[in-house]
Amino acid sequence: MLKNYFRRWRRGLVGLAMLAAAGGLGRGQEGAAAAELAATLRELEALPPELREALPEDVREALATWDAPQRRWWWNGELGVAAGWRENVGLRTSGADGTAMARTRAESMGWRPAESGAAWEWLALVDAEYRRYFDAGEAEAEYTWLAHGEGRWFPAVGRGATLAISVYGAEEVLDLSVGNVGRVIERLRLSGGLGELSGAWRLGRGWSVRAGGAAQAVRYADFDEDFDEARGRVRVEWEGAARAWVEAGETRRDYADRVEFTAAGRPFLGTRLRFEQRQAELGVRWRWERASGRWTLGGETGWRDNRDGASGYFDYEEEFGALRVEWRREAWAVEAEARGRRLTYLVQTVGEGIAPEARRQDETTWRGRVGREIGGAWEAWIEAEGLRHRTDEAGASYRDLMLLAGMARRF
Repeated sequence: MLKNYFRRWRRGLVGLAMLAAAGGLGRGQEGAAAAELAATLRELEALPPELREALPEDVREALATWDAPQRRWWWNGELGVAAGWRENVGLRTSGADGTAMARTRAESMGWRPAESGAAWEWLALVDAEYRRYFDAGEAEAEYTWLAHGEGRWFPAVGRGATLAISVYGAEEVLDLSVGNVGRVIERLRLSGGLGELSGAWRLGRGWSVRAGGAAQAVRYADFDEDFDEARGRVRVEWEGAARAWVEAGETRRDYADRVEFTAAGRPFLGTRLRFEQRQAELGVRWRWERASGRWTLGGETGWRDNRDGASGYFDYEEEFGALRVEWRREAWAVEAEARGRRLTYLVQTVGEGIAPEARRQDETTWRGRVGREIGGAWEAWIEAEGLRHRTDEAGASYRDLMLLAGMARRF
């Protein structure tokens, strides 16, 4: 169970980093995930002995290794290798040739819980991944890395503050078409940093509120997409038989080199492009146990609007949603996830005539994974990931599929 928390936290951070790198707007999910992990462990540690004995065996084993008064840091790590096949490394619209590939990943997480009488706890995470393609032309290798540090302050029961710092980098093929003119698929090297300060308050009866602000900087090598952004968000959450939340936020992004465009799609020299985005999200998650195993079902839906504050050429409305399901029983684990979004531009059009259609982009991603623990420290798994990008612009739709099988060793 605790290993699953670590895995979900790491995936959320890497996803946030790559979303920002690809031009998306992260929502500061790393703070909420880390807070959930820390709160869960504190609650389990505080259970009476008779209730702790009734916990699942893997939870009791993990708690036995976590001895806060005697251990200043709690460490967890994983090293894995995998081999498989990918359909479309270069995200081509046609003529994509599949290629065999290999992947290696290393990660380590450290947690220093608040000791008796102390108000601070600390978390740290390092994650690195390298992918080698054997028949993909120029895109023969890709990598991503992430380093994350977090300090959480608890001045009183039911209240807390989190300061989180992340730095990351990558070199891979990315689709930067969102917010650009035409199709922009490039092999990019990038680096970035993210800092977030947030506070949390428990209101009773399962209700809580979290609010915060963040600043981020992303830099691209050999490509004029550098930007800085600042954002704020408020999240109201209820946890009882299920967990539900609603979140709203606003972001401002300033580009270093990109310029504004006229409504006709011509660059307006001497200007600097900036975006203002507003977003709202509603989510829910259920967990239950049956004789068949432990189940988790969750999803979220929401909308986002983007405004350029000029001609409106880059203005769009976005709808998005996600659905996740997990099943675990003894050594087996099955996970499935699907995400989708639709962008509709308000000024940009496609085609000719008196009333051409608005430019639209639909993107769907999915992921499935089956894993089995072997001897407690090893895991064997198979995984499939898919992507479908469709647009009403001619020659700009593509798809991708990746199939992998591998082994991982936990420490």
